[in-house]
Amino acid sequence: GEHPIVKKTFGSKLIKMIYSNNQEIGKQVDIIDTSEEERNTFSLNEEEIKELAKQAMIIEKHYQRPMDIEWAKDGIDGKLYIVQARPETVCSQTEQNVIERYEL
Repeated sequence: GEHPIVKKTFGSKLIKMIYSNNQEIGKQVDIIDTSEEERNTFSLNEEEIKELAKQAMIIEKHYQRPMDIEWAKDGIDGKLYIVQARPETVCSQTEQNVIERYEL
């Protein structure tokens, strides 16, 4: 069956990085404040969330351990990219033997 999204939360999203018109090395990205509308809107839709979850499960299965996965959404083509994955070292150590149950 389909895996449900059990929880969504807003991040702070006070700033964002956008492509700059400046092509000088180290200056191709501008950091700007987000609008109030952007701060109050989820960054990802449900399909994107499910796709990231699917990719995370594939990565964790490959490495056979919990992973800290960094992703980015391209502002031009809208595609999601996995930009880094490394072994997760904090949460997996503190929550051993914790079971959460969700009613669907």
